[in-house]
Amino acid sequence: MPLNSNDLYRLEILTKVKEKRLKQSKAARFLRISTRQVRRLLRRLRNDGAKGIISKKMGSPGNRRLPQEKIDSILDFFKQPDHYDFGPTLSHEYITEMGAPEISTSFVRSVMIKNDLWHSKKARELKVHELRPRRSRIGELIQLDGSEHDWFEGRGERCTLLVFIDDATSETLHLKFVKSENTFDYFEGDIVKCCVSRPEHTH
Repeated sequence: MPLNSNDLYRLEILTKVKEKRLKQSKAARFLRISTRQVRRLLRRLRNDGAKGIISKKMGSPGNRRLPQEKIDSILDFFKQPDHYDFGPTLSHEYITEMGAPEISTSFVRSVMIKNDLWHSKKARELKVHELRPRRSRIGELIQLDGSEHDWFEGRGERCTLLVFIDDATSETLHLKFVKSENTFDYFEGDIVKCCVSRPEHTH
């Protein structure tokens, strides 16, 4: 079964988590789900590959199946070339005036979404980016990230952990606790010093 745009976006986010380029908590915010759901999807991705993230319900009849007569009346409306850019509310008004079977605006919206005739604001805002390939050589690109947390569980001050990860291998190259995430402390990292002293590499 082919992946739709939402599946591709989910695959991109989960792949970054799997490769330790994105935290589960951030992935949960991007996907608007819980971290527990993120972990469940990661298990399915590892076990079944990309097909594992497709909803198990996809392709099977739903419990609230839409009446075909009403669906046909909506689809017939959009066969007219001047109706292609109508939203659910305006479409509902026109379809009702044309004497179609009684339907609600939400019904029209659901049919439009299912048939790729309209996308919600959230879906329109999502941009699917093709995953870039990893760098081929160790040290060619180093990913930097900072995570603020109560790392010492009340036995010390709240601080930030700076992490340096090699893009080619996902290897953690350097860890450092600092008071806050800032450029100065990043440049004080041993890995950054090493990179600056070797200008033949591009970072």
